Amino acid sequence: AAIEAGGTRFFEKPISEESFASLAQQLAMLSDTTSQKVLIVDDDPDILEHYAFHLRGAGYTVDALGSAVGITEKLEEISPDVLLLDINLPGISGLDVCRALRMSESFEALPVLIVTGQTDDQTRLLAFRAGASDVVAKPVIPEELLARVGVQLERVGLLRDRADKDALSGLLTRRALVEAFQRSLAVATRDEKPLSLVLLDIDKFKRVNDTFGH
Repeated sequence: AAIEAGGTRFFEKPISEESFASLAQQLAMLSDTTSQKVLIVDDDPDILEHYAFHLRGAGYTVDALGSAVGITEKLEEISPDVLLLDINLPGISGLDVCRALRMSESFEALPVLIVTGQTDDQTRLLAFRAGASDVVAKPVIPEELLARVGVQLERVGLLRDRADKDALSGLLTRRALVEAFQRSLAVATRDEKPLSLVLLDIDKFKRVNDTFGH
């Protein structure tokens, strides 16, 4: 009943104030699609425009490639949140591209949706074995496309949030902070723009820890 009503999360009472606050924060972040980016790789310009039109209408930032040439550089440049990958690309299979991306530490967690007109079970099985997160059948229904993209973004967003942020404070963990700084530094270096790193120290913070706990 909760799913049919359109619920995004299901949890049982009683729920702690801390857990509820964390959940609300996660969902609030996920509801903002303005900063979420989608890269589409398809050799059909009409299909590219069709996908892009509906995704942009939903608030996503969309980039597109007509082939797999330069896909690694494009991924590094824009850091998309999800990749729509056609199975039949000029000179190479989208499955091989997906398989190659999964071998890279930089893209192993990137949601990859394989788009194909081949809807047989064998093709779907090969897609999942290649590392696809989902398989979308052509012709793609706009509502289905948005739903499938949304599900992948929500899943990855929650996993990333849990891994990269301290549950109590919402601040980045040390590893996530270093990675975020390295990305920002790379962009600043490439664009030849300044980058500032601000260190803040709170006076007598030990009193807070001693009074309220770490």
